[in-house]
Amino acid sequence: MRKKIIFRSIYAVLFFGSLQAQTPVIDSLLNIAETSTVDTIRIKAYLDAVSYLMEGHPDNGIQHAKAALELARKSNDRLREGDCLKHIGISYDYKGDLDSCLYYVNQSIAIFTGLNKTEDHAMAIADIAIAYYVRGNYEMALRHYFKSADLLKNVKSRHLAKTLNNIGLLYKARKDYDNAIRYFKESVSIKEEHGDEGGLVNTYMNIGSMYQSKKQADSALLFAQKCFDLAKKLNRTDDMAGASANKGKALFTIGRIEEAELAFKDGYRLAKASDCHNCMPGILHGLAELYIQKKQYNRALGLLNTAADMCRAGNKTQQMIDVYSDLSDCYRAMGDFKMALKYRDSLNELSDKVLNEENIRQINELSTVYETAEKEKKILALDVEKNSSIAEALRREGERNYFIVATLLVGSLAAVAYRAYTSNKKKKELLNKQKMLIEASLKDKEILLKEIHHRVKNNLQMVSSLLSLQTDYIKDEYALDAVKESRNRVHSMALIHQNLYQEDNLTGIAVDEYIGKLCDNLFQSYNIKPGRVTLVKEVEALTLDVDVVVPLGLIINELITNCLKYAFPGNREGMIKLILKEDNKQLRLFLYDNGIGFLKNPVNEVPSTFGFKMIHAFVQKMKGQLNIYTEDGARVEIILKEYKHKTHG
Repeated sequence: MRKKIIFRSIYAVLFFGSLQAQTPVIDSLLNIAETSTVDTIRIKAYLDAVSYLMEGHPDNGIQHAKAALELARKSNDRLREGDCLKHIGISYDYKGDLDSCLYYVNQSIAIFTGLNKTEDHAMAIADIAIAYYVRGNYEMALRHYFKSADLLKNVKSRHLAKTLNNIGLLYKARKDYDNAIRYFKESVSIKEEHGDEGGLVNTYMNIGSMYQSKKQADSALLFAQKCFDLAKKLNRTDDMAGASANKGKALFTIGRIEEAELAFKDGYRLAKASDCHNCMPGILHGLAELYIQKKQYNRALGLLNTAADMCRAGNKTQQMIDVYSDLSDCYRAMGDFKMALKYRDSLNELSDKVLNEENIRQINELSTVYETAEKEKKILALDVEKNSSIAEALRREGERNYFIVATLLVGSLAAVAYRAYTSNKKKKELLNKQKMLIEASLKDKEILLKEIHHRVKNNLQMVSSLLSLQTDYIKDEYALDAVKESRNRVHSMALIHQNLYQEDNLTGIAVDEYIGKLCDNLFQSYNIKPGRVTLVKEVEALTLDVDVVVPLGLIINELITNCLKYAFPGNREGMIKLILKEDNKQLRLFLYDNGIGFLKNPVNEVPSTFGFKMIHAFVQKMKGQLNIYTEDGARVEIILKEYKHKTHG
């Protein structure tokens, strides 16, 4: 008979009472399965009944699962067909027939894989893991659980926490406590994330037990308390009893004897209230060890004998070994060496039995692993042989038909090639004609655009000349300055169009060359003698769109003009430094002079002159930033964010 274990939480039978209590439920489900006119309802009713029957009456479970399978296949319902096959396999597992279990569950896996039902696929693999676990084949169980966990991780399933917990239980069975704790903690992190408090109670209990086995009592006590607090919140009395027992063991190990006794007694009271037969032997044994420590041997003997009876009834062999060991020690301490020897012999007999069972389990495990590997090799060999036969048949068939196919292909290719040749020849001629027309059109447009730029330049120069002539008749100094500044502004724009019609690039300006010409013109316009004012230019070699260069040229014109007019009064000598560069997708213009600075001008306040108002307007239009400082002269910094490049060609 298959063991009842925590692993198979998916089986409903683990959560209900005796079969006798379940009989009305089973009868009701089978009545629905036999009388309903809806196949999906009938299938579900059959499978729910199978979940009740598979442990106590696996043959009946198989019979009803096969009836459900027939309905699923008749309805062409592949997903439910997979569920039916899985229930048949699990029923065979309870019956003790591993081969039939694997046969049917693997069929369900094939269906779930084809339907891309990853979660169902993973849970079916977990069922195979359980089948191996209850037979003591921990290695094969672990392999299948790891496969299941990988699939569940891919779909971020809530079932991953259970699978990781079960992997921890497998490592616990192998006494690999470090790995057990590792997987229990991974399970805890997922359960905490999803708020699975019921699952956390179970895993906290497992972690506490592992730390107790590792003799790390402080950690064991921490998790026992966490388990108790959460079980109390959920009103789960049996888990509170188990957690109290674990608290007692941890406190006893630490040496807090009185607290340990209270914990064990509290656990005993809770276990009796919840009728928890599973945790009662551990509580009685813990109390007995405590009384032995206090040298209260008579009290200890009564508890140990009761615990031994419960262990025998529950087939708890390992726990019974521990109880027999304490019984032997207790009788020896009391001077009853005959009874001490009796329990020591019983202890040795049980220990030999456990050792033999473990050896047999390990031999069976290795045999299963070996047989599985051999089966996989045979399957691989058969697949290779099958593939070789198919390849040989295909090769012969290919040779038989090769000549016919090749002849047809050659003829077809020749016809296609001729048609392609004639078609390509016509297309090429048409493309050449279109290319010539486009080139001629582009050439005409370039000539026209150059002519436009030439005429714009001439018109601007004419305006500049008129303004220059006008200066001969103006006597007012302020009016004369205004006309001269206007002439320089017009000249800065004329230079742009002059560059455009003289170069091949009709829409872009090389700013380093343009700024050089602009500055030379301004120095000549204001009759700056060589050596009096030194101009230092650090202009990056950029080619910018004409829409950018026009406002940029006018800005530089105003800034240089302002320096030449006001920075160095009384023929003072000085220096102007102009920097233009591209930095972090921004155009940065800096102009410094070591003159007298902006008189009485706060930082960043734009002077009220027409020139600076124009600069401010251009900077705003180009989404830029203007900063003005007076530090050992004047300093203007402009950062432009919206500007366009142009490339030559």
